[in-house]
Amino acid sequence: MIHPINGIFSASKDQYRKKAGYVGERGNLQEMYWLFELNNHGELVRTKKQDYVLFVFIAPRELNEYEQSRLIDYSSDVDYIKGVNEGWSILFIGHEQKYYIKPGLVSREEMYSLIPQSVRENKLDNISYYDTLGNFVF
Repeated sequence: MIHPINGIFSASKDQYRKKAGYVGERGNLQEMYWLFELNNHGELVRTKKQDYVLFVFIAPRELNEYEQSRLIDYSSDVDYIKGVNEGWSILFIGHEQKYYIKPGLVSREEMYSLIPQSVRENKLDNISYYDTLGNFVF
Protein backbone atom coordinates (compact mmCIF):
# COMPACT_ATOMS: atom_id res chain seq x y z
CA MET A 1 0.00 0.00 0.00
CA ILE A 2 1.69 3.12 -1.28
CA HIS A 3 0.62 6.75 -1.43
CA PRO A 4 2.84 9.46 -2.97
CA ILE A 5 2.37 11.85 -0.01
CA ASN A 6 1.37 9.65 2.92
CA GLY A 7 4.07 7.00 2.36
CA ILE A 8 4.46 3.23 2.39
CA PHE A 9 2.18 1.08 4.52
CA SER A 10 2.27 -2.55 5.55
CA ALA A 11 -0.86 -4.53 6.31
CA SER A 12 -2.15 -4.22 9.85
CA LYS A 13 -3.24 -7.38 11.68
CA ASP A 14 -6.87 -7.02 10.63
CA GLN A 15 -5.76 -6.79 6.99
CA TYR A 16 -4.14 -10.25 7.03
CA ARG A 17 -7.55 -11.77 6.55
CA LYS A 18 -8.81 -11.94 2.99
CA LYS A 19 -9.89 -8.51 1.75
CA ALA A 20 -11.83 -7.59 -1.34
CA GLY A 21 -9.12 -5.12 -2.35
CA TYR A 22 -6.43 -2.73 -1.21
CA VAL A 23 -7.11 0.47 -3.16
CA GLY A 24 -7.28 3.34 -0.68
CA GLU A 25 -6.36 1.11 2.26
CA ARG A 26 -3.80 2.13 4.86
CA GLY A 27 -2.17 -0.07 7.47
CA ASN A 28 0.94 0.57 9.48
CA LEU A 29 3.04 3.47 8.19
CA GLN A 30 6.60 2.34 7.44
CA GLU A 31 8.71 5.41 8.01
CA MET A 32 12.29 4.16 8.36
CA TYR A 33 14.33 2.10 5.95
CA TRP A 34 17.99 1.95 7.03
CA LEU A 35 19.12 -0.29 4.12
CA PHE A 36 21.17 -2.35 6.58
CA GLU A 37 21.59 -5.14 4.04
CA LEU A 38 23.42 -2.77 1.70
CA ASN A 39 25.57 -0.93 4.23
CA ASN A 40 26.61 -4.00 6.25
CA HIS A 41 24.31 -3.17 9.19
CA GLY A 42 25.70 0.34 9.49
CA GLU A 43 29.36 -0.67 9.47
CA LEU A 44 29.99 1.06 6.13
CA VAL A 45 28.50 4.29 7.51
CA ARG A 46 30.51 4.14 10.75
CA THR A 47 33.89 3.21 9.28
CA LYS A 48 33.95 4.80 5.80
CA LYS A 49 31.22 7.47 6.03
CA GLN A 50 29.54 5.91 2.97
CA ASP A 51 25.98 4.81 2.42
CA TYR A 52 23.63 3.83 -0.37
CA VAL A 53 20.54 5.08 -2.07
CA LEU A 54 18.27 2.44 -3.51
CA PHE A 55 16.04 3.16 -6.49
CA VAL A 56 13.16 0.72 -7.01
CA PHE A 57 10.13 0.43 -9.24
CA ILE A 58 7.00 -1.29 -7.94
CA ALA A 59 5.10 -2.55 -10.97
CA PRO A 60 1.32 -2.17 -11.08
CA ARG A 61 -0.95 -5.17 -10.92
CA GLU A 62 -4.34 -5.77 -12.47
CA LEU A 63 -7.14 -4.44 -10.28
CA ASN A 64 -10.21 -6.49 -9.48
CA GLU A 65 -13.71 -5.03 -9.98
CA TYR A 66 -14.00 -3.92 -6.36
CA GLU A 67 -10.67 -2.06 -6.51
CA GLN A 68 -11.64 -0.40 -9.80
CA SER A 69 -14.85 0.86 -8.22
CA ARG A 70 -12.94 2.18 -5.17
CA LEU A 71 -10.42 4.00 -7.38
CA ILE A 72 -13.24 6.27 -8.58
CA ASP A 73 -13.38 7.69 -5.01
CA TYR A 74 -9.86 9.06 -5.55
CA SER A 75 -10.54 10.87 -8.83
CA SER A 76 -9.16 14.14 -7.43
CA ASP A 77 -5.90 12.46 -6.34
CA VAL A 78 -4.29 12.28 -9.79
CA ASP A 79 -0.88 11.06 -8.55
CA TYR A 80 -2.43 8.23 -6.53
CA ILE A 81 -4.50 7.06 -9.50
CA LYS A 82 -1.44 7.23 -11.78
CA GLY A 83 0.64 5.21 -9.30
CA VAL A 84 -2.02 2.53 -8.88
CA ASN A 85 -2.34 2.20 -12.66
CA GLU A 86 1.30 2.70 -13.72
CA GLY A 87 3.35 1.64 -10.68
CA TRP A 88 5.59 3.52 -8.25
CA SER A 89 9.17 4.79 -8.40
CA ILE A 90 10.73 4.97 -4.94
CA LEU A 91 14.14 6.26 -3.85
CA PHE A 92 15.35 5.13 -0.42
CA ILE A 93 18.21 6.96 1.34
CA GLY A 94 19.71 4.67 3.98
CA HIS A 95 21.34 6.73 6.73
CA GLU A 96 18.84 9.57 6.27
CA GLN A 97 15.98 7.07 6.79
CA LYS A 98 13.99 8.83 4.08
CA TYR A 99 12.25 7.82 0.93
CA TYR A 100 10.73 9.71 -1.97
CA ILE A 101 7.82 8.44 -4.07
CA LYS A 102 6.68 9.36 -7.57
CA PRO A 103 3.91 7.68 -9.56
CA GLY A 104 4.86 5.85 -12.74
CA LEU A 105 8.28 4.88 -14.05
CA VAL A 106 10.58 7.83 -13.34
CA SER A 107 14.27 8.18 -14.21
CA ARG A 108 16.96 8.00 -11.53
CA GLU A 109 17.94 11.58 -12.30
CA GLU A 110 14.41 12.83 -11.67
CA MET A 111 14.23 10.86 -8.43
CA TYR A 112 17.62 12.26 -7.33
CA SER A 113 16.29 15.76 -8.01
CA LEU A 114 13.69 15.20 -5.26
CA ILE A 115 16.41 15.04 -2.60
CA PRO A 116 16.31 18.34 -0.69
CA GLN A 117 19.40 20.51 -0.56
CA SER A 118 19.47 20.18 3.24
CA VAL A 119 19.99 16.41 2.86
CA ARG A 120 22.58 16.84 0.09
CA GLU A 121 24.60 19.27 2.19
CA ASN A 122 24.34 17.45 5.52
CA LYS A 123 27.73 18.33 6.97
CA LEU A 124 26.86 17.02 10.43
CA ASP A 125 27.19 13.37 9.43
CA ASN A 126 29.53 13.99 6.45
CA ILE A 127 28.37 10.86 4.61
CA SER A 128 28.81 10.25 0.88
CA TYR A 129 25.99 8.45 -0.93
CA TYR A 130 26.32 5.92 -3.76
CA ASP A 131 23.93 3.97 -5.94
CA THR A 132 24.04 0.18 -5.98
CA LEU A 133 26.48 0.26 -8.92
CA GLY A 134 28.96 2.26 -6.83
CA ASN A 135 28.38 5.59 -8.58
CA PHE A 136 28.55 8.73 -6.43
CA VAL A 137 25.07 10.24 -6.06
CA PHE A 138 25.63 13.22 -3.74
